[in-house]
Amino acid sequence: MLLELAQELRENIVDYFPLKSAKYVSRLLLVNLSEKKRVQQIWHDIFKDYGWINSAREMGLTPILVGHDLYDLCYRYKGPYYLVLVDGDWSGDLRYKKPNILDCLNPHSFDKKTNEVTFKNSNIILNIDGQIRASEEIAVTPTKIFSRRSVSSATLVWGETALRKISRKDVTGTKNKASLDIVSIGCYFDLSDKKWRWDQCFLVRDCPCDFRFARFPRVGKYPVS
Repeated sequence: MLLELAQELRENIVDYFPLKSAKYVSRLLLVNLSEKKRVQQIWHDIFKDYGWINSAREMGLTPILVGHDLYDLCYRYKGPYYLVLVDGDWSGDLRYKKPNILDCLNPHSFDKKTNEVTFKNSNIILNIDGQIRASEEIAVTPTKIFSRRSVSSATLVWGETALRKISRKDVTGTKNKASLDIVSIGCYFDLSDKKWRWDQCFLVRDCPCDFRFARFPRVGKYPVS
């Protein structure tokens, strides 16, 4: 009992510190970072400053990271890690705000053909097609955001301290029962932040003209009930 109490106390002490100090203190106290700190580390791995995120928040938008690799990244399993950044800005106004998103990212290379950012120090590949094109559909190979074995994914909402799970029943492809084959060209699932929810579409680049979803996604955003 005393050992468990000591463990909990050490974890609480680590949580008290800012992220950079918390990593140092956790090593001194021989405890792992909490999920809250692990989640903070993911954003820290991507952004060198939060100027772009602040601009999004001023517009009432909440950045969301999407991808099953969030689980591996959270616990630092072997990468690479593929993520998609969603902001819900269908007006396209955010891309004209300063600072530009690319100026706020950690050292990286940028592929203009795929709108993918490859970070030099974290083994993360970040799809920012939604921020570059400001389209309702994000150009990505959908299977990249799911588990290698099943239609399962995760999201990380800015300001939250835990990952949200996306299961097969949440995903719509060309047929009602989603499989990796069914979602390989396109899919959509419900995304939400603290205020709004919407059906976010993910489609391969140069999607076939005759592609159809099993059910049409909802148009627009809806208040979170």
